[in-house]
Amino acid sequence: MYLIIGASSFIGRHLYKYCTDQGINAVGTYFNHPYHEGWVKFDLCSGDLKEICRESFQDKYPDAVIICGADTSIDHCKNNEIASNQVNVEGTKRILGQAEELGLKCVFLSSEAVFDGRKGMYTERDLPNPVTLYGRQKLQIEQYIIKNMKNYLIFRISRAVGSSYEEPDIFQEFYHKIRNCEEIECLKDQSFCVTEVDDIAEMIVKSIEKNINGLYHLSSSNYISRYELAVRYAEQVFGKYGKISEKEYEELPFSDYRHIRAGLCGEQLAGLLNFKYKSMEDIWKTYIDSLPKTQYLILGANGYIGSYLFSRLEQDGVNVLGTAHDTGRNSKMESFDILKDSIEGILQKFDQEEKIAIVCIGQTNIGQCLKEYERSYRINVTETKRLIRSLCQAGFHVIYFSTDNVFDGTEGDYTENSKTHGINQYDRMKEEMEQHLLEHEPKVCIFRLLKVVDGKPAKQNILSEWESQAKEGEIRCIRGNRLSFTAMEDIYQACLLAGRMKLHGLYHIYEKPKI
Repeated sequence: MYLIIGASSFIGRHLYKYCTDQGINAVGTYFNHPYHEGWVKFDLCSGDLKEICRESFQDKYPDAVIICGADTSIDHCKNNEIASNQVNVEGTKRILGQAEELGLKCVFLSSEAVFDGRKGMYTERDLPNPVTLYGRQKLQIEQYIIKNMKNYLIFRISRAVGSSYEEPDIFQEFYHKIRNCEEIECLKDQSFCVTEVDDIAEMIVKSIEKNINGLYHLSSSNYISRYELAVRYAEQVFGKYGKISEKEYEELPFSDYRHIRAGLCGEQLAGLLNFKYKSMEDIWKTYIDSLPKTQYLILGANGYIGSYLFSRLEQDGVNVLGTAHDTGRNSKMESFDILKDSIEGILQKFDQEEKIAIVCIGQTNIGQCLKEYERSYRINVTETKRLIRSLCQAGFHVIYFSTDNVFDGTEGDYTENSKTHGINQYDRMKEEMEQHLLEHEPKVCIFRLLKVVDGKPAKQNILSEWESQAKEGEIRCIRGNRLSFTAMEDIYQACLLAGRMKLHGLYHIYEKPKI
């Protein structure tokens, strides 16, 4: 039987879950957040350990008291020195003293913050030298335990992370910054060891079961810099992210000092327990598998761009459904005519939290837009507005394709902020759609494309046009006409990124060189 003080903390919750999964009787306490029914409200600064044992264990005493509760924010401790000292030092000493009087084994979670962060990969033999208030508070408790207690375990921990989405860890910090398009600022050269939180929970329990005593480093050998971790996270989860930077200490708004080269060597404890920590590759795999499953809807999956995106998503094993006039025998295609059909029945097939719709429907032939203006306007504007409104109301993140034809072509090197001025009916339809979406559907992502190519002739691209003209003996070009291109694979990668990040607003996708 274990009593987990601070079971509502990150490590505490996983420790409690590990105990219950293993059939171990555990009682958890909380201060503000009762994540589980049956947990007991307990204040480190005023709670009575004997009383909580009597009420929760029917007058029996637990095999160990595990103290996970603490104020672990370095800056909060510094800015609230008196309050944090009451919790991290005075309150913790109270509980330890009560446990010693009751003859209970005490497990205390300490930190790499007891070291100065100058050399990294500290062992149990290295002398502590804390440079933060938080680190000094942890060291005070370590010294108190060693001096006053006989039956104890002290675990120093480096950087705990979860293997699943939405844990209160550094991964979640990265996730929200990327989703909000904010810069991830990393202290230059700051390094630490990344240890999966379930490994920490298992090691704590196994150490108690084996009746180990003393002070140990509970840490994997996954030594990595904060910057490298952020870059790898972005690559693993979002494909890439350009707003990650390293900053000098003076450039960051810290209230207290930060360790540069932290990290703990956990070989001694791992050897005693014959334990193998999860590698970074294992942590990435489990984390990515836990991310919300995404369903894609490609509207116009039989078109040039739509068919490419549909087939690429299928190749990558993504859950995708497409719409087309002629679905053939493809079970992942639904028949849909934007001028005749309601989209509601198709939308009901989507039940995942993350839903991405890519709108590839449209009349893109400039001549047809002029010749059949009213019908083309209904397709490209009236019904597309209605379709996107339905998609947004159904919780889809919508990606819409526009074109560089919204510009008049007199200047070149247009940016997203350049003034638009379409010169034909098709251009003006796209211009109207952009203005409508930016004003009325601000969560939609608009990609302006140039000449789209995938490296091989196709019915709808310029390479096919040139191939046909070459067979006739002459390729006809407008004098002075300079072209930029959008690669089909770039469109695919941009759509994946926009879906993961929930990008909204207007962006250009094109290759810079012109020919």
